[in-house]
Amino acid sequence: MPRPKRLTEVERRDLLVRRGELAALGRHPAWDVFVASVEERILEMERQTLAITLHGGEETPIPTDRILYMRGYIAGMRWALGVPSLAQTQLERDTTRQQGVAA
Repeated sequence: MPRPKRLTEVERRDLLVRRGELAALGRHPAWDVFVASVEERILEMERQTLAITLHGGEETPIPTDRILYMRGYIAGMRWALGVPSLAQTQLERDTTRQQGVAA
């Protein structure tokens, strides 16, 4: 497995600033509204798929490309919702490493 590229001091600082900004998104007052909106959209897509599957209609069976699109959309939105917590975790890990090096 290749070793990760060593970052310069400027690159490391920029990365920490970016992670801090991404982590701050999760604490923004509008974040909960965004999360609720995404979760509603995901639920609606799942309901539509279930309704078509159970009740038939002209789209039965659901075309494969539509299923793949919905899976990708849902996976992408769930990933986006996890960005602030991932950035927070990475910040905490980096801080712990820096404290270990400084000690």
